[in-house]
Amino acid sequence: MRRVLVRPDRCLGCRSCELACVNHHRVAGADRHSASTVVPRIKVEREPAERAHSSGSEHGGDHHGPKLRTASVVICLHCDDPECVAACTAGALTKGSEGVVLVDSELCVGCLVCIEACPHGAISHDPSASIVVKCDLCGGKEPSCVEACVVDALYLE
Repeated sequence: MRRVLVRPDRCLGCRSCELACVNHHRVAGADRHSASTVVPRIKVEREPAERAHSSGSEHGGDHHGPKLRTASVVICLHCDDPECVAACTAGALTKGSEGVVLVDSELCVGCLVCIEACPHGAISHDPSASIVVKCDLCGGKEPSCVEACVVDALYLE
């Protein structure tokens, strides 16, 4: 089974993976909901790092403000027994023979039950098209997010 995995200790939080994902799906634009191509299928969530104790600043950190660190990179793990597929009453989510969990945008009714069912938070809602989007491994090609990551934080298993 193919899936993108993350080495969190290498991630800089630059979000180049998100931009590559958006660009790939904008160009591919194969589904009827072309507006859904602006929502990345991978999410980099950042949070403020613990403030460094610095004698030169009453607020901690340096004069450039608080440093940010990556909290997590969220991407579909294409689970062996995907809860999102089981929860989808419209039949829009399926697990293919290659193990990739896909969304059929023609069948998606935008009920968002799959988002609640996913234990990894890897499914996003596209409000402009009223459907859900998730990683599709770029249709079998080398995933754009993996290619865009200059620090090899993302890799294909």
